[in-house]
Amino acid sequence: MIEGVIRITEKRIEKLLRILEVFRIQFHYGIRLFRVKFIASLVGQIISMQPVLGDQARLRTRYLYQCILQRASWNAKVLVSTDAFEECIFWEHKVESFNEIGYRLSQLTYNVPQDYYVFSDASGTGFGGFVTTGSEDEPLEMFGSWSMAEQAESSTWRELEAVKRLLINFVNILSGITLDNTVKETVQDSGIEVGSYMYELYPKMCELLINSKSDNTVKSYFNSYKRWERFITLQGHKSLPAQPVHVALYLTHLLNNNSTCHPISNAVYGIKWAHEINGLNDPTSNTFVTSILEASKRVAPKKDRKERSITPETLIELCDMLKIFRFTCYKGFGDDFFEFSGFS
Repeated sequence: MIEGVIRITEKRIEKLLRILEVFRIQFHYGIRLFRVKFIASLVGQIISMQPVLGDQARLRTRYLYQCILQRASWNAKVLVSTDAFEECIFWEHKVESFNEIGYRLSQLTYNVPQDYYVFSDASGTGFGGFVTTGSEDEPLEMFGSWSMAEQAESSTWRELEAVKRLLINFVNILSGITLDNTVKETVQDSGIEVGSYMYELYPKMCELLINSKSDNTVKSYFNSYKRWERFITLQGHKSLPAQPVHVALYLTHLLNNNSTCHPISNAVYGIKWAHEINGLNDPTSNTFVTSILEASKRVAPKKDRKERSITPETLIELCDMLKIFRFTCYKGFGDDFFEFSGFS
């Protein structure tokens, strides 16, 4: 929370993974009928994590929903399809990586610069606000939470700090990639006169350029670009337009600091996106950059995913809860063996 990112608690993640693991084992052994309450509980856990998992929480539970709709009653069992099983496998493999990324509390949306009205408020735990022109255009919004030290400050300080953060974020989102100035200069250099009909279209053009990608994609690219901007600015060079050799050295810096392939690919896409929407040549197409990107796939450290061993205690807990099957636990030769005896 102090990082400004919402994440699911480890306890909830572990609970979901345990149920998915036992579900996978049962399905592997040919069990296809499950109590509808169990399937509904599984889907409910995934949907409850939607603030972090995003739209995938609903998109990747559609077939599980279809299984629930087949029920004769809430006490009946339903047939689980292969598609529904694959959704469960998806969540077993992906929920931890989604949670690692989290969801940022600070949310910014693009709008055209003009005269704005600023509204903000702050409480003992968080703050929020928005900027609007008073028109029907979507306002620029921002919200977040206070750290423990900030919560101890006075209410006046928190109110003023909320306004400050709102305005700082507002400036960053509009000037962070200099899109407005770049498009305006390009329009004027093309011979279009200020005040003409075509000139008045350029703010809408900026908005469409930003909306050429989905909101989540734009946020990811923008954040990746800002990290590149901070790095290269500290080295005394320009981030936009960037020199290919500078980008290649930046990727080398990331690899030198043990970055995995994911942030390196994000860095390339973020820099590429910022240049493309500003009508600039793409420095990431240079062979220096593409070669280092390919090299990162082989030399970058890979995140190990530890396999979880299922214990007798886990099976006993889940069987007592789900009432789906009985089992007998044998212990011998230092290993645990389980015999499944079907439905109760």
